[in-house]
Amino acid sequence: MPQQNSLRLTSRPVDRCSSYTGKGAQNRYLTQAIRCMYRNLGRAMTLDELAEEVGLSKSYLHQIFVAHTGRAPLEFFSRLKVEEACKLLKATDHSIGEIAQRVGFGDPYYFSRLFKKAVGVSPKKYRDQPLCYSERAERLLHPAAQDPKRA
Repeated sequence: MPQQNSLRLTSRPVDRCSSYTGKGAQNRYLTQAIRCMYRNLGRAMTLDELAEEVGLSKSYLHQIFVAHTGRAPLEFFSRLKVEEACKLLKATDHSIGEIAQRVGFGDPYYFSRLFKKAVGVSPKKYRDQPLCYSERAERLLHPAAQDPKRA
């Protein structure tokens, strides 16, 4: 997929890991898995593939993710995709279908439903509204960053 190479994120995976754990301590497997997710934002990825890439069992990888992020690995991956979609919606004039494809969703309707569930508004409404939705999206996508009890 040539478009996959064009995806660029402003946050480095290690920094994102720190914001989710709420602590300076990082699990190297978690960091490795998140880096793998960033490299593969433009495609679907199974838990089997991710666990194999990191060299862990699926159950142990799941345990690490839940312990450090409060999310299952594929849920975390979906949230990263939604974050990238938020950036693309605000920074480009690509259609919602094109953005869905660029973040690894073959079905734009499924993407729109997932986006609305994660952000609270549809991709079209998110794009059309002022930046205040960006702050709301950040709170919805990263609840641990605002909730000191989860840290």
